[in-house]
Amino acid sequence: LGMALSTDERVVSLDGDGSLLMNMGTIATIGREQPKNLIVVVWDNEQWAQTGNQPSHTAFGTDLEQVARSCGIPRTATVEDEEELQSVFMQAMEEDGPWFIVAKVQEEAEYMPVAPIEPEMTTYRLRNSFRK
Repeated sequence: LGMALSTDERVVSLDGDGSLLMNMGTIATIGREQPKNLIVVVWDNEQWAQTGNQPSHTAFGTDLEQVARSCGIPRTATVEDEEELQSVFMQAMEEDGPWFIVAKVQEEAEYMPVAPIEPEMTTYRLRNSFRK
């Protein structure tokens, strides 16, 4: 969101359902700020993959597209396959946003452990990437 507010260029944010569910205030802030250049794509596998593949709230009926609409994001979609995603994403690239796209994806069959990177290293790597 901060990047979208600081530039006129199109900004695409990729997030997972579990991550977004832990930061729901972001959706309300996007709805309030209305950045026309922001496209949010949420990969919804209906599980908390990083903690052992437990079902997330979306597996029990939480509809992230409806949450986005309720927060004032006018352009939303839920897509079920690559063809739909490509079509909606291309539309989002052509039209003003903000856009909020929920892409339903297959759940992971096996547990994928989190990479053992300390938070300080993650911060360092992020800051360094902006200097390049």
